[in-house]
This record gives sequence, C-alpha cells and structure tokens, in this order.
Amino acid sequence: MAEAIIRGIINAGLVNPDSLFINDISEERTKYIAKKYGVTVIKEYSRLLKKTSVLIIAVKPQQMGDVLGNISVGISPRHLVISIAAGIKTVFIENKLCNRPRVVRVMPNTPAMVCLGATVVCKGKKAKHSDIKTVLNIFNSMGYSAELPERLMNAVTAVSGSGPAYVFYLAEGMTEAAVKLGIPKDIAVQLVVNTIHGAGKMLAWKEALPATLLRKKVTSPGGTTEAAIKYLESKDWLTRFINAVTAAEKRAKVLGSK
Repeated sequence: MAEAIIRGIINAGLVNPDSLFINDISEERTKYIAKKYGVTVIKEYSRLLKKTSVLIIAVKPQQMGDVLGNISVGISPRHLVISIAAGIKTVFIENKLCNRPRVVRVMPNTPAMVCLGATVVCKGKKAKHSDIKTVLNIFNSMGYSAELPERLMNAVTAVSGSGPAYVFYLAEGMTEAAVKLGIPKDIAVQLVVNTIHGAGKMLAWKEALPATLLRKKVTSPGGTTEAAIKYLESKDWLTRFINAVTAAEKRAKVLGSK
C-alpha cells in the first residue's frame, strides 16, 4: 500500500521524488523502493521528522503502537500525521503523540496501485479543513476518495478496504469452475479477468444503472444466468455474503480496541 501511495503521488506530480522520504524496518524493501522511484531513505526518525511536515504511517495495526513510540519525541504541531492502519482510531494516535500533531485517518485499498483505488478519510480533533483537502488531494491521485465520519471507518474497512479480496476470491471460483467445465486454464483466466473488468467498467460508467438493475438485465427468464442466480438464492448466498462483510467490520473493531 505504501508503494501504491508513493507511485500515485509521483505520477500525479504532487511532489518531486527527491522530496519524498521513506523509512521501513526492511532494508531490502527500502532499497528497492528508493531505486524504483528515486525517493530517499532516512533511517533515523528524528532526521525524518525534521525533513517533512506530512507523515504517512503505512503499517499494520499491530505495529502502530511501536511506531508511534519511536516518533513521539520528535513530533510537533507542525506535523500532519496520516494513518492507513485498519481499526486504529485517531484518538489512539493523538494520545500516543501527546495531542501535538493533526491526525487524519485513511482507509485506502490496493487498486490504488493501478490508480483505481477507493479511499475514505476522516479527521481527528485537531485536523483542519485544509488538512482534509491535502489528504484527499493525495488519494485522488490514485482513484476515488471521500470524507466520512470516523464512526463509519470500520464499515469502510470491511467494504472497500477488504473488498478487492472478495473480488479476487470470486475470480478464483469462476476460474476453477471454468477449468472444471473443460476450458483451458489460460483462456479461463482471461475470460474471468475481462468479465470482471468489463462488469466493473459498466458499474462505473457515468450513465450506469444500479447494480441490481444491471444484474436483472443480464438475467433472462428461464436462461442460464437465472439458473445460476436461483442456485445462489437457494443457498441464501446474499445474506451469507453480507454476514461475511459484517464479520470483517467486527474484526476491524477488535483491531482498534487493542
């Protein structure tokens, strides 16, 4: 996700690569990113904080406490801290950093790597309207972004944050079914990829109908699609899927409570 953000910022021309500084526990990873994008590696947190006023923390939720502890001494009110850690509330970050910086919480998703991301942001108690504009500007360079209240961020995590995996899972199943039905795997993969890509394009089309109506237009009475849909409905598939997304939202809450 950090690489997607770096790529989006550079490709959009928001800042020059030599104005981007990175830090990571993996020396191999930082060398790769630095070589590929022309950014600068800074190992010392104190020096990193002096060089920048906007800090994007792109770590797993379980690592957030340690990272905040490492930067807390050098952080100041001039810093805007942007977090993409799932489930971690702005108040947790603010408390760990002695309420000094402005904090904005962000939930992006991996299609940002191909500039088709879906991102939601929310502000902490000290963040200003201009900070939200700055963050939206960053993530608009990688796709779609919007602001919502923090109480909805766990739901956003479950829907769009985890959402690409649901689509990939569907692609797995469609591919396996195609192969089982005798279609060569290389052709099966392309059929599935282009079907999902095309369906997504239809949903995103400016004159698009809602998903429910699009689905009904493909489902001719007594046809093949109807047979598949009826089977899914007999297994209460839609309710099960909604419950699965709800389970993801509950997990996001747990991660934020630790």
